[in-house]
Amino acid sequence: MDSPRGRAQRRLFRFRAKRHARRFLRLAWYCEPTMHQVAVHTRTPKACSCYLCGNPRKFEGAISRQEAISLLRLKEQTDEVQEPSPL
Repeated sequence: MDSPRGRAQRRLFRFRAKRHARRFLRLAWYCEPTMHQVAVHTRTPKACSCYLCGNPRKFEGAISRQEAISLLRLKEQTDEVQEPSPL
């Protein structure tokens, strides 16, 4: 079941995204992109999934900022629990 502006709004957003992708590809490649190239760039702006363009977690084993903060908080909590309290 669609929301009151569901399908029309999605079509408008897709049209805007394709217009933006077409403009970007024209500037980046200095030529007119094909419809297929525009559609692919609209769905995902990544050119490919190689180690230079892809997710760094997949290739380098890097952790995200949120995971780093979570691990730091966990370490701080375990350090507090393990410290003997002065009596």
